[in-house]
Amino acid sequence: MSETPSGAHVVVAIASNGVIHEQTLGSVQAMVRATRNAASVEMWWQDAYPGGHCRNLLVDRFLGDKRKTHLLFVDTDMVVPERGLDLLLETGEPLVCGPAPICVQRTGRVPGHLPPFELTTNVMDISDPMLRGTPTDPDDASVRYTRREYSALPDTLFTCDVTGMSFCLIARDVLERMTPPWFLFVERPDRSTTGVDIYFFRKASQLGYRVAVHPDCMCDHIKKADLTHLEQFLVPRSPDPPWTPPAPLQLSRTIVVACTARRWLNLRTSEVLLRWQEELGDRVSVRLLDAGTAGWALARFLHEPATSGLEWERVLLLGPDVVPTPELLHRLSSVDAPIVSSLNRTVANGNVVYSFTRRDPGTGRIEHPAQLPLADLRSPFPVHSVDLACSLVHRGVCKHVVEAWRLAVADADPDRAFNEHLCELVRRDTDQNPVVAPVVVERRADVGLLSLLQLKHRLDTDRKERPRKVAPACV
Repeated sequence: MSETPSGAHVVVAIASNGVIHEQTLGSVQAMVRATRNAASVEMWWQDAYPGGHCRNLLVDRFLGDKRKTHLLFVDTDMVVPERGLDLLLETGEPLVCGPAPICVQRTGRVPGHLPPFELTTNVMDISDPMLRGTPTDPDDASVRYTRREYSALPDTLFTCDVTGMSFCLIARDVLERMTPPWFLFVERPDRSTTGVDIYFFRKASQLGYRVAVHPDCMCDHIKKADLTHLEQFLVPRSPDPPWTPPAPLQLSRTIVVACTARRWLNLRTSEVLLRWQEELGDRVSVRLLDAGTAGWALARFLHEPATSGLEWERVLLLGPDVVPTPELLHRLSSVDAPIVSSLNRTVANGNVVYSFTRRDPGTGRIEHPAQLPLADLRSPFPVHSVDLACSLVHRGVCKHVVEAWRLAVADADPDRAFNEHLCELVRRDTDQNPVVAPVVVERRADVGLLSLLQLKHRLDTDRKERPRKVAPACV
């Protein structure tokens, strides 16, 4: 709790579906410790579904405690600024928010001309300029909104019609004057909807309030994104490498070991697994193991008593963050190597890089490449080591798994070290390097949208400021 002579008694309200991102929790705790403009700050949690009901329960509890003056909603995937609460309180506004980046999938786009996703903000104005700032019926299905681009946000406090509840401070008077429900998801017979956030701000507008936005309270927004195609947020999605693998004469008996995340499996991954089982029959069998990494799943699989009696020649490892393509198994099987990996990205030392290492011919350093000339990748290529998150491994080299883990267990990053040790042991045994096949798969991880939004803004600014090339005059 933060104590100062100020008269504000703030409740930080966390409306959740049972989980909160670690970066959110850490940033909220840092903000509470840094707050100087409040007499007290408390954190309240509510786990309920749907989200509107969860928020209503928090408001009802807040209004039941007459000592509390402000309610600060923070979404569970936001990283809030350390001085965020102080800055919002300093405005003196009864309804004030910090903006946040969001990702919206484009509809009706021209293929190849725009990125499939639009990076923008959660700040919105009514599309009709004549209606901006006017009271709006929460059930009015005719009202449409336009989002403000990051580059269009003012440098000082400004107002808008609606925004998200991602980081929103509400004075007690606003909630007391508003008739419940404060939040409601409205679904109409024509399939149009009004989200719970918009519903709240529309009700506030009927009471004469307009939401203020503090540009210095910009939050980061943590979202699960495909690292392999991260550029899709900035540019049109690039085509896969132009590799046409030879069809294998007969698919080796393969066991697919797919990791689940806390016993949950990506729906698109499950669709591919079911398709393989249906089309390939007894050539493929699937095992689901609850494991954080493919390396750990491989060790568990090999140590199960039933494994030794199974007929299999290769094992395809799928990490919990990998979404395979239907052609993945055939493409990897066409490559004759002890370990064959797909082309995907991961996070190494805080950077998004490709998930294999190679030795730089000039310096001799072993490093993860950050970029690759995909258009030039026309065949599989040997590398120094691979991440096993999406790899096909021959049964004959699985004998090295125990030794690789023994060498890796004391490392600061044992999963990474296991991959490297296994590749080295296999290289010594077979005199063959692991191979990367130019078949691209999704690999998903948490990404902060704010850095991508700022990068997009810089790229857009550079393009606008770059001198235009003038064609020479005809003589």
